[in-house]
Amino acid sequence: ISKHELDSMKKEIAASCKKEGRMVYSTIPQIYNVDDWMGIPEAEVEGTPGRHISASYKLIEGKSSFATSCENVMKILGIEIKGYIVSPIASAWSTLTYDEKELGVALVDIGSAKTSIVVIKENIVRYVAVISFGGNSITEDLMKECNVVREVAEEIKCHHSSCIPALAEHDRMFVIPSGSGKEKRKYSFDFISEVINARTSEILEAVLWHIEQSGFKDELGMGLMITGGSSNIMHIDKLAEQITKLDTRISDASSYILNDTDLDITDPSFSAGIGAIHYCLNELDSSEYISDFSKNL
Repeated sequence: ISKHELDSMKKEIAASCKKEGRMVYSTIPQIYNVDDWMGIPEAEVEGTPGRHISASYKLIEGKSSFATSCENVMKILGIEIKGYIVSPIASAWSTLTYDEKELGVALVDIGSAKTSIVVIKENIVRYVAVISFGGNSITEDLMKECNVVREVAEEIKCHHSSCIPALAEHDRMFVIPSGSGKEKRKYSFDFISEVINARTSEILEAVLWHIEQSGFKDELGMGLMITGGSSNIMHIDKLAEQITKLDTRISDASSYILNDTDLDITDPSFSAGIGAIHYCLNELDSSEYISDFSKNL
């Protein structure tokens, strides 16, 4: 069995499932069967001798208009698109180790507008889901409850007070300057924590529902990883452990960043972007443009 044959099978299944206005963005093999050998993982099937091969796949599809819009923008910028990778899988590429993906892990990327979830076991993507709200919802709650602009609400969310009220600094106040001689407004860290906790808990409860739907909750030897911009919320890992009952850690792409770089991209909010670059350079046929990679970006 050659790599060319495996790639052809992926393209064939993606083409057969194409619908009007939709596009298959990712074709993920789950298992292969070669002759009488059943249940061969993708990492081991290439080079296997045999006459007949079959496979099961997980397809991730979406509106084709997303790709069209992206292609139009990249064309204006003079950038060629080599392929597509959905953001939760991109985040997994940059933040998870081989052992974590082998033993079982759920990665949650809490972005600004959406929260994505990917469950991986035996180095196979088993489940992918997207929740239609994320860190912006927490920010907007703070804007409303504290009557502040978005920039201040973002600062409060990630750097002031915990998402667990019991861990908030009970004797501290967040002071918001007021113009025109008005009295400064003050909000206790207890109050801020309650606001952050409400929406963060809602997000994590939705995450738990999806992990349970995957059927792999009891097989995640490495527990839960959280990345994305909102993973900077104080004690979000502890809140996730309380809600999901899974060991939880914050994860970022620092292992792929050179120590001597001047770029400040180790923050978890860059995980998906770094993962997409890593995927492009390692999985796609990119040999002809790797040398021009920095210049093109």
